[in-house]
Amino acid sequence: MKKAISTAILSLFMLLVATSTSKASEGIIELRNVEGGQARCFALSAIMQDLNYRILITCRDITYPGGTDVFNYIVWANPIGSDEAEKLGLLNLGKVEFETPTSFSSLFVTKERSEKVNSPTGPTVMQGGVQRITLLESPQDMGELSEAEMPELTPTPAPENGGGLNIFRIGGAFAIAAILGIILLIFVLTRP
Repeated sequence: MKKAISTAILSLFMLLVATSTSKASEGIIELRNVEGGQARCFALSAIMQDLNYRILITCRDITYPGGTDVFNYIVWANPIGSDEAEKLGLLNLGKVEFETPTSFSSLFVTKERSEKVNSPTGPTVMQGGVQRITLLESPQDMGELSEAEMPELTPTPAPENGGGLNIFRIGGAFAIAAILGIILLIFVLTRP
């Protein structure tokens, strides 16, 4: 009996931890430049039905240095509960999608001489933490909106139709009168 109760409590605890961990990795990530450059990226992370996170990234103002050392921009994730960064892949031209089963708290981009590195060795160019998607949060999580935050709704007047008599209104009234007249005529003729 004690084993069953302790197993149930442990399972409940693991479920709560797993739920908060997956929620922490879902969100938006603004990868801001830490070198003083113009490059920046926006990422969206969502957990899919196969329990993998899909991360969609789009970037602006990325410059690829030329010369003797051509660098690669590589995207890394900081897994929750681990100190080792997980390599997601090359940033390419700044429009990429990655997939990982690992929950993470932030992303960062490094400049690397080779794309075959297994751990970040080059300088960090951009980084950003996972932020909640406030639009998808439940009202209990967001709290009450203050009066200043409430959107102002202005009534839109309905478009005016030509208010006078027109041919369709006259035709409709004539059709109803004709139908009522035919019904009355049938009723009078079939009466004994």
